Amino acid sequence: MLTRIKGENVLRLRAFDVRFSEDRRTHIVTGENASGKSSLLSAVDLLLGGKNARRYPEPVHRGADQGYVEGLLDSVNLRLRLELKGDKRDLIITDAADVAGAQPLRRPQELLDAWYSTMADPTAWLTWDEEKRQAIVRDLLGLDFSDLDAEAKEVYEERLVEGRVLKQMQGQLKGMLDDPDAPTEPVPTSELLDGLRDVEAANAERQALAQRLTTAEDRQEALERRRDVLQKELKEVQNQLVDAANLVAEAEAHLAEHGDLFQTEPILQRIQEAESLNARYRAAQERRRLAGEVAVKEAQAVELGKRLAAITNERLDRIAKSKWPVRGMGWDLKRNLLTYQGIPLAQASSAEEARMSVAVSIALDRRQHPAGPDGKEPERLKVALLRQASMLDADNRGIILEMLEEAGYQALIEVAGHDAEASVVVEDGVATQVEPEGQKEG
Repeated sequence: MLTRIKGENVLRLRAFDVRFSEDRRTHIVTGENASGKSSLLSAVDLLLGGKNARRYPEPVHRGADQGYVEGLLDSVNLRLRLELKGDKRDLIITDAADVAGAQPLRRPQELLDAWYSTMADPTAWLTWDEEKRQAIVRDLLGLDFSDLDAEAKEVYEERLVEGRVLKQMQGQLKGMLDDPDAPTEPVPTSELLDGLRDVEAANAERQALAQRLTTAEDRQEALERRRDVLQKELKEVQNQLVDAANLVAEAEAHLAEHGDLFQTEPILQRIQEAESLNARYRAAQERRRLAGEVAVKEAQAVELGKRLAAITNERLDRIAKSKWPVRGMGWDLKRNLLTYQGIPLAQASSAEEARMSVAVSIALDRRQHPAGPDGKEPERLKVALLRQASMLDADNRGIILEMLEEAGYQALIEVAGHDAEASVVVEDGVATQVEPEGQKEG
């Protein structure tokens, strides 16, 4: 137990010398805001943390060059002294019985670390939000969900993307005509197209011959007209007429030989029928392809859902195997909330929250000093610093202090303003020991 602490020029304190009665494990420190009462609790933490108490980067009182904090530990009969000068910190541990001739112990920081570790302020739990509380509980229980969180995020994002694709495919499939009578194989049209080209070429030749015939007939008529007026050129015209007649005869013979124009309509009709069947075939094939892809995507969605469920079950299994600091405390994964007796902590009574705050703080402190093979805790200094006790009513403060005392902790409580149970009052950077009003003689 810490029975005395004194010092000069530490944080906001200019001077302090406080003795803690061995008959009381609870000591209340009061003072107005900015008076330095928080610095007295910090001085205790600074001393007991030694060189490792780096939460206080500038421990020397502003305006001073150096300072010190010193304390007595009755349980081990030792004197601790931490000398402060700038960034330098010197820790000295000696026998408290013989100050003058005492020889400093070797490796003082190792000894101090074995005796003491800064305990989480039980009242801080009451001010933390859900995220902070969850982080503390995960750390306390050793629940590392980082692998599951990463996997769940990956699966969820994959399911989200695949779900969008699946929904789009399902919409496309719904809009496609289901044609059960569609051909199962495409109808070949290459031979029909070749035939169409042959017929069209023959028809073009016949049309050219017909045009040649028309031209010849026109020429014949022109020559006959000229015959009447051009008697002088009769012989020449007659020769030309003969030639023209021969040409007409040749064309007529050729045209008679090849007959009338071929009909393309039947071929075109057959090609249209084939294209219609092929369109139905392609539509049916596309629908079967899309239906197959939809089935695959639906199976993937089911599998991703199973993976997410497996991740949730793994979380539940890890939580179930954890040793909770308070019976009835748990975790609702669906709502991502810490619970007590199945209801969110936010709905727990203030008394229940007070008990949980102390239980969590004690569990965190014990983890730093684990029990030995025999299951017993090691001998150590147990000091709890409550910096936000002003927010507690009398009942909840009583619950917290009772639990700390049962666990063997010495409690220093910071309370703003006046408190009848105060044993230390801090004013303008000076800590003064007072007798609690409840202990004064009538």
